[in-house]
Formats: sequence, structure tokens, C-alpha cells
Amino acid sequence: MLVATSTGERPFHVLKKDYGAERVKAIDSENTFTKTTAQYLAANFNEFQSLKSSQSLEFDVQGNKQFLQVLPWQDDKGLDWLIVVVVPEADFMAQINANTTATILLCAAALLVAIIVGVVTARWVTKPILSLNEAAKNIARGEWGKSVTLNRDDEVGELANSFNSMPTQLQVSFTAMQALNAELSESESRLNQILEAVPVGIFVADSSGKPYYVNSRSQDLLGKGIIATTSEEIRENYQIYLAGSNEVYPADKDSIINAFKGASVNVDDMEIRHLDRIIPIEVWGTPIYDDKGKVSYAIAAFADITQRKQAEKLVAEYNRTLEVQVAERTQEFKTALENLQTTQEELIQSEKMAALGQLVAGVAHELNTPLGAIRSSAGNMINFLGQTITNLPSLFQSLSPAESENFSQLMYRSLQKDMTLTAREERKLKRTLIRQLEGEDIDEADDIADTLVDMGIYEADDFLSLLQKVDRDRILEIAYKLSEIQRGTQIINTAADRASKVVFALKTYARYDSAETMVESNITQGIETVLTLYQNNLKHGVEVHRNFPKIPPVLCYVDQLNQVWTNLIHNALQAMDNQGTLTLDIVQEGNYIKVGVTDSGAGIPTEVMPKIFAPFFTTKPPGEGSGLGLDIVKKIIDKHRGKIEVESVPGKTTFTVFLPVNLP
Repeated sequence: MLVATSTGERPFHVLKKDYGAERVKAIDSENTFTKTTAQYLAANFNEFQSLKSSQSLEFDVQGNKQFLQVLPWQDDKGLDWLIVVVVPEADFMAQINANTTATILLCAAALLVAIIVGVVTARWVTKPILSLNEAAKNIARGEWGKSVTLNRDDEVGELANSFNSMPTQLQVSFTAMQALNAELSESESRLNQILEAVPVGIFVADSSGKPYYVNSRSQDLLGKGIIATTSEEIRENYQIYLAGSNEVYPADKDSIINAFKGASVNVDDMEIRHLDRIIPIEVWGTPIYDDKGKVSYAIAAFADITQRKQAEKLVAEYNRTLEVQVAERTQEFKTALENLQTTQEELIQSEKMAALGQLVAGVAHELNTPLGAIRSSAGNMINFLGQTITNLPSLFQSLSPAESENFSQLMYRSLQKDMTLTAREERKLKRTLIRQLEGEDIDEADDIADTLVDMGIYEADDFLSLLQKVDRDRILEIAYKLSEIQRGTQIINTAADRASKVVFALKTYARYDSAETMVESNITQGIETVLTLYQNNLKHGVEVHRNFPKIPPVLCYVDQLNQVWTNLIHNALQAMDNQGTLTLDIVQEGNYIKVGVTDSGAGIPTEVMPKIFAPFFTTKPPGEGSGLGLDIVKKIIDKHRGKIEVESVPGKTTFTVFLPVNLP
């Protein structure tokens, strides 16, 4: 029932005179909004029975959205009313719609003004740009005399003035470029003459792998000049085979392909095949880098080694003949074995001298390297000292106290030079230093940066006052020579220590104890002595792992035990072809010292394992081993009342020596 309404409708009907008035139901209201609202609530809330709390609702009346708020209200007098508020959406959206229309009209007007201003601005900008475009076309056609006329003081006017000065500058640059091209052409001609005169074949491929240049000697050997091909097809198209087979030379060994990977390769197992002959060749492949450090070309130099191969064939035939003769004499040698065993000590010393002979070349190299460094550094020091010492008094007299301090700091910083920097890193630091010097308006920045980088100076902030002096070249020259003198002293000390270590190791190894007395000795020192002598073999591809804990000295024959370590380490290096990992383990177990020598070589075949300690047994080619090394090792270990064991699988072979700490 309606209690009251804001629509002006009466909430009751008057009946006959004697019957009074009757209240109107909300769903029977004559007002559309009241009736529709009541019907919506009755339909959705069970004839108003479930309206127990405040509700915020939305519904449509004749297509127009209405917002509805229902609030139940009760009191202690028994009143149970629903207060219903209905607000049409149009009542508060009218002003918003009006504002939206006004905004659209204002945006359209602003767009029209922007278009007009844009057209005017575009005409103002494009007209001088078209003039500049025409001037650029004139310059491109080589018409240097035409200019641009623009009476403007803004950036476009400045650009026009730049265009007017450009033809003269371009003409000068063009003339200079022509001169440079002429010099370049002459240099290329001389280079071609040199390459043509070289007595070996020269083959150059570009970064795509295609042949770029071949000299006349190369054409003679290959039988053809440049042909269109790829790096993968070069060997087949030029008929390059693996020596002694019908297999095209493998790509993984090819000098050109390896050069593109940054590796320098030397191989001598190639053959060039023609219809009437086969030419064995030796090839040296080298990468050629651009200024960014990338490989831009690969060059291969190759020579005909037919005569050398014929000589090697004769030597091989001689070796085979000698092997047959050795086999014939083997039976005779076996009968003499008993006599040889009586001269065991002489044989051990002989084997030791043979191993020493094998080490001579490496030791000589190890000594020549520090001696060369000493000789070079001493020569530089003598020259620099004589040139510098007479100039020092006048130099320090010309410097203020602050400048003298800067000069001392320059010398100190030079001695801290980082010797681990690569050439590329030094070039990068030099470019940074040149930019810094040029930023300080210091002329000859490139030459100064060269000197400072050679001294190990990569920043010039602390030395700008010295570099801006009139006699800065003399100051830098003296500083450079003094730093070289001090650095030469350091080089001499380091080289002398290295040479001393090698000489001591050689002396220790070569001594001969004829007294045959056992003494207490440190096994670790003996192994280190042998490693020092083999340093030349180790440093080019062998990684050495030392597991040397502190152990007690062992009573032993020192010289003979050193021979054991020499043979085992030498065999390990040969098994790896001087490329791999050598692991040395020393550990004490009870009354024994265990020494393990492990290499990463191919391993010992199972069928060979029982024979390796037999005298005169060897798996090496003729002329490379006597077969006595491991036999001598076993006899020496037996003499020390120890034992030797071997375990081998592909990639890991371990010889383990057991030596008693206290002999009974």
C-alpha cells in the first residue's frame, strides 16, 4: 500500500459516503514510475517479503535507465514501511552530455586551426629545403659553382651557408682523394710484384670462403687460377687430397677453414693431383684480421715438398730394413740378457743420460729465453742510461717542485704497468687517452699517447702540467728511458731466477752417486726437479695437477728414484702427445708412500698390459724407444722393496709406485 509519494498522487480512493476511503496499492498506481517500480520490486523480491535490508538497484522504464534505492523502516509502534527513492539517469546526465558536445566542437575548431598553421609552417620550411635539395643535386653532378641564396638567420640559413662552402671543400678533398688513389694503386702494384716473386704458392680467400687471390706459383702448383667456389668446395675443385689416400682433404684439418676460425695451422699431409702427376705440399694457414679484430681474409702459403717426401721414403725403407735386422738379432740379444742384468747400474745411468739428451733441446730453450731477456734488457739499459744520465740535472732544474713531484709520480705509475693487458685492450686505452689529450688542446696527441701507453700510463689527468710544457718531448723521452731502465732491472731479476732454477734442476738430475748409499730424501723435491726439466714440454698444452701433501722423507737411492719419476713422466707425456692433463698424487698409507702418475692419453691396450714391464718390449715406432724404461723402473722399485701397479682405460692411465717409509 502507498503511504506517501512525491509524485502528487493521492495514496487512497474515496468510496461511497457511508464507506469512507480506501488506500491504493503501489502496483495499481496511476503514476507510471510508481507502478513500474512497485512491479519490479514485487517480481524480484517475493511481493516485497525479502526486502529486509537496504538495496541499490537499476532498472529501465520505457527504455530509460532508473537508479533505485530501497530502505526498510520499522519502529516499536508496529510500523513496517519501505522508503523507495527513484532517480532517472537523465536528471543528472543532461549537463554532462551538454559539456561533451561543447568539448567536441572545441576540439574540431582546434584541429582546423592546427591544420591551417601546419600548412603555413610546412610551406615556410619546405621551400628552403627544396632549395637545399637542388644545391645537393648540383654538388652530386659536380657543378661546384652554383650556390644557395636564402636570406634567413635561423638554422636553415646556417645550413645554406654550409652548403655554399661545401663545394670548395669537396673539390679539395676530391683532388686529395685522387692523389691517394694513385698512391694506393702504386702500392697494390708493388705488392703484386712482391707476391708474384715469392717462390711459394700464395692463396687468399675472402670472408665468404671464395678464392680472392692466387699468385703465379700457386697457379703452377694448383693447375688453375681463381675459380668460383666456396670454402667447402675448394679442396674438391682444386683436387686437394689427403696424402696416400683417395679421400678429399678433411675440412677439420683444412688450413683455410681453420684460419677463418682464428687458428694458424701448418700441415704437410696434402697432395695436389693432376692428370699426369701428384704433388705433395706443405701448407701454412694464417688468419688476416680487420681493424675490428674480425677475420676478413685467410691466407695459405704452400710449397712443393716432393724431394723431402722422397727422402722420408728412403729413411722409412732404411728403418724397415733396420727393423728386420734388429728382429734377426733379437735372439742373440736374449742370450746376452743375463750379462746385461749384471751391469744394471751402468744401464740405468745410460738410460738417464739418454733421457737427459732428450731434454737438452727443451732445457736449452728454457735457458735461452731468460738469457735473451737479460741480454735485451741489459742492452737497452746501457743505451738508455748513457742517453739519460747527462740530461737529468738540467731536467730537474727546469721543473718546479710541483712538476718534479708530478714527474716522480709519472715514474712510479710507469712501474705499476699492467703486463696482463692484451694488445687490443692497450689500443682501446690509447684511443681514450688520445681523446683526452685532444680535449686539452695538446698537439701531437697520438705520439704522446703512444709513449704513455708504452710506459703503462693510461690516464693523463695528473700529468697535464708536464705535457703542456714547451720541452715536454724531452721530459717524456727521459721518463720513458728511466722507466725502461727500471723495468729492465725487474726483467733481468725474473729471468735470472728462472735460469737459476733450470740450472739447479739440471745439476740435481745429472749428478751421479757412485757410492750407492741410501739417504733420506724428499720425494716431492725429486718430482719437482723432473717437472722443471720437462717444462718446455709441459707449457705448450699440458695441464699439471699437483696433489702434494706434507709427507715424511723416505730412505732411498735418490738418483735412481729420480730416474723412476723421469721415465714415468716422460711416458705419460708421450702417451698424450704433449696435449692433455698430467696428475701427480702423493699420499701416505700406513708404512707406504704412494706416488701416482696419471695421464689423459689413449690408454694401454688390454693385450699389451702383461708385457709392459718386460725388457725390450715397446709399442713405439722403431728408433723412438728401447723398451728398457719400465723394466728399469721396476728393477729400481724392487731394489727399494716397493712395488708398482698400473691401471688403464681410454682417457686415464695411472702408474702407482709404493715405497716403504722405513725399510726393514
